[in-house]
Amino acid sequence: MIGGLGVGASLILAPMYIAEMSPPAIRGRMVSFNQLNIVIGISTAFFTNYLILRWGQSGAAWASAIMLDVHNWRWMLGLETLPAVLYFVGLYFVPKSPRWQILKGEVEEARVTLTRLAGEEEADKQIRDVLHSLEADKTREKASFKEIFQPALRLVLVIGVALAILQQITGINAVFFYAPMIFEQSGIGADASFVQAILVGLTNLVFTILALLFIDRLGRKPLLIVGMTGIAVMMMLLAWGFHSASYELTPQSIETLDESIDKQALTAGMSGITYPSDVLFRRALADVLGEEAAIVHESAIITAAIDINPGLILFGIIGFVASFAISIGPVHIVCRIY
Repeated sequence: MIGGLGVGASLILAPMYIAEMSPPAIRGRMVSFNQLNIVIGISTAFFTNYLILRWGQSGAAWASAIMLDVHNWRWMLGLETLPAVLYFVGLYFVPKSPRWQILKGEVEEARVTLTRLAGEEEADKQIRDVLHSLEADKTREKASFKEIFQPALRLVLVIGVALAILQQITGINAVFFYAPMIFEQSGIGADASFVQAILVGLTNLVFTILALLFIDRLGRKPLLIVGMTGIAVMMMLLAWGFHSASYELTPQSIETLDESIDKQALTAGMSGITYPSDVLFRRALADVLGEEAAIVHESAIITAAIDINPGLILFGIIGFVASFAISIGPVHIVCRIY
C-alpha cells in the first residue's frame, strides 16, 4: 500500500514537474518520455523476473544460498528497491521548478534555473510571464466549484475525466501485473509464460516510442481513435478465445504428468470430465488433490488439460498492449498536462 501511494504520487507529480521545466515547443515530447520510462521499467521487470525464475531453477549453489529457488517472488518484488533508491538520490540533483521558486519569491534562483534550461533571453521572457500570471491571480476572484460545469468548460471536463477513466478501465494494469499467469493459464507452462510476458513488455516499449514519434505529426485525436478501436477489437478477441477454452484430463494426458503428482486420484476423480472454465477445473483439482498439492502442481496439470488456441491469446494480448501504448497511455498524460 505504501508503494502504491508512492507510485500514485509520482505518476501525477513527475509529468507536472516536466511540463513546468520544458520549453513549450518540446513539452509534449518531454512529458511523453515519462511514459516511455515507465514502460522501460515494466519491460525490465518482466525480464528480471524471468531471470530470477530461471536462476532459481538452475540448482546453482549461489542461487540456493540467496534462496532464489524458495523466495523468488520476494526477490522479484524486492528488486524495485534499487530504482527507487536511485530515484530518491537523483531528486537531490534536479533543479526546483522555476514557477515554484518565483511563487516563493526566489526570482534570481528561478532565473539561474531557466537560463540553464533555455538561455538568458528566454529565461527573462518566462519570468515576466510567470510574474504577470501571479499578479493577475491576486486580483482575480476565486471561481466557484459550479463554474466548471458551465457550458464553456463542460466539454473539456468531460474529455478529461473520460480519458482518465478510459486509461484505467481498459484493464491495462491487470494485463501487465498478471501477464505470466494469463499465459500460464493458456497452457504454455510457467517458463514460457514469463518469456511471452517479456514479449508483451517489449511490445509496450516499441509502440510507446512510435507514439512519441507520431503524437506531434498526426495529433492526439487520430491516435486515440485508432488505439481505442484496437483495444476494443482485441479485448473481444480475447474474451472469445478464453470463453471457447475447455479443460479435460484424459488417461494419456495424466500419464505425461510428473511422478510426484497423484495420478491415481486424478484418474478416479477427473479423467474424462470436460470443464468449461478454469475456475471449475481448479475447484475440482483442489477437491481431488487437496489445496496445497493443487497449488503446487496447478501449472503442469492445466497445461496438460487445456484445449485453447495459445497463439490467439498471445496475439490478442500483444495487440491490446500495442493499441494502448500508441494511444491512451502517452496521449492521456500529455492531454492531462495541457
